[in-house]
Amino acid sequence: MIALATCPGGMMLHNGQEWGQYEDIWEDDSNASPADARVQARPLLWAQESDSIGQTLQARYSFLLTLRDQHPGLRTPNFYPDYYDQQWTAFSPDGYGINESLQIAIYQRWGNDDGGNLERFIVVLNFGDDTQYVNIPFSVNGNWTDLLNGNRAVAVGNYWLYSYPVPSNWGCVFWH
Repeated sequence: MIALATCPGGMMLHNGQEWGQYEDIWEDDSNASPADARVQARPLLWAQESDSIGQTLQARYSFLLTLRDQHPGLRTPNFYPDYYDQQWTAFSPDGYGINESLQIAIYQRWGNDDGGNLERFIVVLNFGDDTQYVNIPFSVNGNWTDLLNGNRAVAVGNYWLYSYPVPSNWGCVFWH
């Protein structure tokens, strides 16, 4: 969800994804019953929209879409690292990219806000089941705000924030 809202391009959701509708689709359906065929109508399960999972997911998507709307810098094509060797299993030398063992991704976004002022973002995603304490690189020193976790302010010095807790299956979007 966070990656969809903070990466370049349009935020595209499959119908029903916003409330967690799940479809089990076979990779090879040659021996499947007609009910399990890959190509078939899959109507939206509207009842899931109002259950507790559906409401929680819709609230999170709404929050992230609002964040993207409020910060034009998240809608620009500006993204770093703009090159990443897919064979790397750890962060690049400057601290960005992915770390497979930690299940963490870190990238940078930037662009002008509606007033023409530069806004910067550092996005940290935790795809793992445990909180990770991560050393996070920053493009500038100073005060940054974690927009995903209660607008928590952090002071960055020497272009790094050390041992910052990143919640499991969630992340941080730092804004300056």
